Amino acid sequence: MIPKLKIINLMLLITLTAFSAKNENSVSSAKQNNKYAGEKFPTKYLYPDYRGFSVHDIDYYLRATKRTINYFSKFPNDTDVNTATGVFYVKVILAVTLRDYADILNIYQIRVLKNIVGLSDYILSHYIYMQKEFGWDDIEHRVSRIYQQDRPFMVSIEQFNRNRLKKWLLTHSTINDFLEQMDDVSLPKETYVWCVSHMDAYYSTYTSGKCLSRISLNAEPIDYKKLSQCKQDEECMKQVETTPSVAYALSHRLFYLSLSKYVYRCNVFTQKKTNDLIDMMCAQMYRESVYIARRGYFARDMFLEHIALCGTMGYEEFFRRPWFLKAASWVDDIGCVREFYNFDINRSRIITEEAVTPRKREIAAHQNHYYLTRKCHKHTMAVGVAALAQGVRHSVNLMKTHLFSL
Repeated sequence: MIPKLKIINLMLLITLTAFSAKNENSVSSAKQNNKYAGEKFPTKYLYPDYRGFSVHDIDYYLRATKRTINYFSKFPNDTDVNTATGVFYVKVILAVTLRDYADILNIYQIRVLKNIVGLSDYILSHYIYMQKEFGWDDIEHRVSRIYQQDRPFMVSIEQFNRNRLKKWLLTHSTINDFLEQMDDVSLPKETYVWCVSHMDAYYSTYTSGKCLSRISLNAEPIDYKKLSQCKQDEECMKQVETTPSVAYALSHRLFYLSLSKYVYRCNVFTQKKTNDLIDMMCAQMYRESVYIARRGYFARDMFLEHIALCGTMGYEEFFRRPWFLKAASWVDDIGCVREFYNFDINRSRIITEEAVTPRKREIAAHQNHYYLTRKCHKHTMAVGVAALAQGVRHSVNLMKTHLFSL
């Protein structure tokens, strides 16, 4: 069971419990003003930006997405929960794109979209089949059951919206201690790397996986257009609302709310509270994305995960052309993506400093070898294709609504 519990993190994330005094002091010294309300958030990012859009972007994103999906399809037995999650989003988002915009797509685009959706379905079906042998008591098996529910997700996926995040970006929040430092880009990259590498300091990876698996305990939706009340789960409800929350701890809480709402069509809390929490969390994830972009895209995996998750809710602020062009540029010729190398160097340094026992040093050496030598980081690839699928759908929507010619 232990290996399966490790991969339920939904990212290749180091789960460490020993925190060095050096990094603890670094984090605690970054406390923000208790009354900060977004005054330093860069104004240009408060609104969507359509400048520079080209219809050729669609083909660029599609080619990058297809390379990664092709790579995954060659190794179906290696599909883990991270890959399955990304592929699930790709399948649904691009199937919705075909459904809603087939009339303005050319023959090549339709053929590529169908090919990607078909391969994604193959990968996902294979993954779900592989989990059956582990039975209902296995966490990952229960998560795999969620990914059988693609139809309600397709029906409930949000249309594009704008200016829903501004309210939350310019409101006092206690979600974490770094909001002001992110907005004026004074937060050291090393501090953010520490937060990314220590999800368990904010939200237990085991609890995250357990709560995600419990979504499948809800009744499968009958009327996809109606929202019901989710099965009460006091433990997970409490965990979702807990602060502080930053990086993966924040996105995993949002992931729990969104899968419940869009796949099982139920609200974890009241409808208003659920919607407000999703808006607030995506606003803070957008703040982190802006910070990462302004600091040179130094945390690729985190950046892509935020776009992939919140893009599904239709927030147009996330759909910035330079962001998607960057994401597509990270996909190499065989479809692989890796984390920014300097990010991995800093992460490896932190892991090494915190490995205080022989066993932890052995684990650290193994993890560092993976991050520093492999060119294909499967979680980064998974969130990357999910983000690029969002870029395809939004670009096609722009082509239709703004009447760009092919």
